[in-house]
Amino acid sequence: MKISVIIPAYNHEKYITEAINSVLNQSYQDFEIIIINDGSTDSTEQRILSVHDQRVQYVSQENSGAHSAINRGISLAQGEYISILNSDDVYGPKRLETCLDYLESNARYSVVMSMVEGIDQSGTPVKESITPKVKAWLDWYRSALLFFNEDKFYPNAFAKNIMITTSNLFVRRKCFQECGGFKGLRYAHDWDMLLRFSRRYQIHLIKEDLLKYRMHPENTVHEREGGLKVQFEVNWLIVDNLKELNANVPFSEILELLKNNHDLSLETMLFLSLMKDQPAFYDLIDFNHPQTIQLLQLLQSGVSITTFFALQAQVQDLQAQVQDLQTHVQDLLTGKAWLSSQCEAWQKVVAEREQSIAALQAQVQGLLTGNAWLESQRAAWEAAAVLNDGNARQLAERLEKIQSHRGVRLLNRLSGRKLF
Repeated sequence: MKISVIIPAYNHEKYITEAINSVLNQSYQDFEIIIINDGSTDSTEQRILSVHDQRVQYVSQENSGAHSAINRGISLAQGEYISILNSDDVYGPKRLETCLDYLESNARYSVVMSMVEGIDQSGTPVKESITPKVKAWLDWYRSALLFFNEDKFYPNAFAKNIMITTSNLFVRRKCFQECGGFKGLRYAHDWDMLLRFSRRYQIHLIKEDLLKYRMHPENTVHEREGGLKVQFEVNWLIVDNLKELNANVPFSEILELLKNNHDLSLETMLFLSLMKDQPAFYDLIDFNHPQTIQLLQLLQSGVSITTFFALQAQVQDLQAQVQDLQTHVQDLLTGKAWLSSQCEAWQKVVAEREQSIAALQAQVQGLLTGNAWLESQRAAWEAAAVLNDGNARQLAERLEKIQSHRGVRLLNRLSGRKLF
């Protein structure tokens, strides 16, 4: 199996059969077709199933976006080369043969694309039915082709998406294995992939109209509010790819190229480039994400994103300060409650201590009263002692007189013992 053709299909009942037949009728026939029906709600599935060819592999999935459908097809591919065809576009009869021959003959190239012919809903070339919108597209496409230079395609791809559509991509399968699949971008996943491929591989532009790009009201970029979302995605993918800018590319050259990208907003790019939180940055490519909705509303209203988020940052800072004050107040209230409980506890202790002091004072008073009584007793005893001392001296004097009496001395000698 040489080539795997991936056809992501979504609500293209008018065009899907022509798209499939443009592959089946190729001059080169060694291919498989993998059709991923991305949750179509019209008769797209019936049209696909009406095609009977053993090379066609059909897969149906819930609506997840073109990038998801293409990535799933790539994961199922068996071919050496991957070619993509949106279900509303048409291959020229020799597209696969021409693209394959170039890559087989030029090993240093990994990606080829061709010139694109615009067609309307009926398949008529748009150059034959000029309208202001079509004329603007043709003028844009001609200006975009001026930036193609094989030797300098990177970084020129920052200026314009000259690939136009994923249908214009023919690539060696190993490139997806090395660079990864398409990112979850709704409108500009082709441009993002072109920038990623151009940074790493040599790209060749076949200067033949090998692809018919259908322009019709159901194009994704024509969705209501699609213009604003496209602009936001372009700003996002440019910022994302600038982060991986090759070191040998002068930034002054990039700035000159970006001047040609009319979807860019310096303010939007500045805001996106300042986002350091990578998960949050990648969340922004989801148009249902609250912050993305807010950003789109700002862009639509014309309000300065920088001013808005500066004010929002101030509000958040004030809210944080208020939160801190509330926490501080809560801490004070908690401390006050604790102090109140401590005050009650100490008041109880004071009351208990006052009772103890009163009891001690009563004991002291009792001791003082007892002490006074003891003092009075001591004085009385001292007086008694003095009195007794005087009496004792009188008795001693009398006894001495008695003992010294002549008769007593004689009596003591007669009796042989001391009677007095």
